[in-house]
Amino acid sequence: MSSVASKVEYFLYGTPHLVGSGAVLLGLALYFSGFIGPGWWAILIGLYVAGFLLARGLTNTAAVAAELDESRLLQELRTLAESARKRVPQDARVLIDAIVEKANTLIPALDSLEKRGVIGAKVRHDVLTGITRYLPDTLGSYLALPPAYLKLHQAGTNSPTRMLTEQLALIDRHMDTCLKDAFDEHASALAVNGRFLADKMGGGLGV
Repeated sequence: MSSVASKVEYFLYGTPHLVGSGAVLLGLALYFSGFIGPGWWAILIGLYVAGFLLARGLTNTAAVAAELDESRLLQELRTLAESARKRVPQDARVLIDAIVEKANTLIPALDSLEKRGVIGAKVRHDVLTGITRYLPDTLGSYLALPPAYLKLHQAGTNSPTRMLTEQLALIDRHMDTCLKDAFDEHASALAVNGRFLADKMGGGLGV
């Protein structure tokens, strides 16, 4: 991937642009509701700029750097998972372990894969978002509920335990997609090598 394309992807999936875009969507909702009239396009531009600058101003570069620190991120993930495993049901523990295993595979490989152009900024963004936002938010919401409340609401489609398991399953599938995006090239190379060997050795590999 060229440096220009990489910069474009970092911009498109960066927090300031996403916040600015969200502000524009809010402006469009106000426009279609009749709250904004003439000059709506200028208002939308202003909302985007305001959202972009506000998000950029609030971005803590040290925190971002820490978030991308491989060893620290994995350690914090393991600490979060270990703490949560003691308070969640078995089905949820299995999913947490699966998510952590996939993160342990993906996180150390991100820099190399991106430098080689195998993945783009979006895949990196998706991996880090799954680990630093989706998983902590999901577990945090569940663990904030007192045990007495959980016992009282054990059954039903909207029970906290069922919702936790369903949401963890979504995060696990999200990580599956990231794994596929990151390592499909290796699987394809292995298949090509297998066909080459089968051709050279008379089809003995059955590929």
